Amino acid sequence: MMKMPTGKLLALLLLLVPVLISGCQSPGKSLSGKGAADLQQVQCESDMRFIAADLPAQLYQRMNNCIKSREWGDATFLYALAGSKTWYDARRVDSQYAHARHSRLLKESIDSLSSQQKKTFWDNVQLKMNDGQKRDELCQRVKEAGTPEYRPDYMFIDPFNAADFNFSNRVSWEQAVNRYLEC
Repeated sequence: MMKMPTGKLLALLLLLVPVLISGCQSPGKSLSGKGAADLQQVQCESDMRFIAADLPAQLYQRMNNCIKSREWGDATFLYALAGSKTWYDARRVDSQYAHARHSRLLKESIDSLSSQQKKTFWDNVQLKMNDGQKRDELCQRVKEAGTPEYRPDYMFIDPFNAADFNFSNRVSWEQAVNRYLEC
């Protein structure tokens, strides 16, 4: 049997323990109470009775499912709602990580689509956003979704340290929607 020097064994142990404790999760992928299994089960759904409590990651997954089934109106609404929520949450947390997380969540979601799906989706978003009446209707519908009532733990590098965080109230839900969607 080969004998491993004590120093090397200790170094190996110190490298492996954090990985085992963290469950091999990257802080950037944390869903804070919403597991990967939940994301696999979401459907293309934009009825607020069913999606009001969804975190942005779930809304983006719903958006992707709508894109795959070519339900452009629902996909656009879910894009607008998820983006408004992350914009609002990033302003409430107001950190460099949170602002980057706002953009990264959409990118991670969109990256799972084919280039044709992306192009067709963005073409449909632009059609809606360039039509003043349709954009106003979208803005109103997102505002009516109401202020998110969850804690935006996903906006923290370490969500466990978010428990005592005092969130900024400098931005309202309506302001967030107006800024994100240019209402």
